[in-house]
Amino acid sequence: RWSPAFKRHDSPLAAIWMRLPGLTLPLHNPSLLKAIGDSLGRFLRADDATLKFKNPRSARICVEMDLSVPPPPVFVATFGELKFQQSIIYESRLLYCTHCWLQGHCAQTCRNCKRKHVAGP
Repeated sequence: RWSPAFKRHDSPLAAIWMRLPGLTLPLHNPSLLKAIGDSLGRFLRADDATLKFKNPRSARICVEMDLSVPPPPVFVATFGELKFQQSIIYESRLLYCTHCWLQGHCAQTCRNCKRKHVAGP
């Protein structure tokens, strides 16, 4: 999140849209979607199609996630006596470089790392 004291290397957080394929229609409830999102990061919103039940085969939510931590491909949800494993399809590339602290690539492909190796000591 931005603040007046923001420094680019301080924030590996990003808003990520994700789909939850096969999530049953009763679980498209806004409070349950928020609970799911909060278990993955910080829930920001669900898309209009999900809230209006226009796509019963999949829910779509936006969650603020820490990209320095590998994102889970699935999660186990428990609502009362209901317990299930839910897969996640991320709509964005979830890459974060721990070398230069920028999003969009990882340390293995960082140009800054390659420049240092080419230049030598």
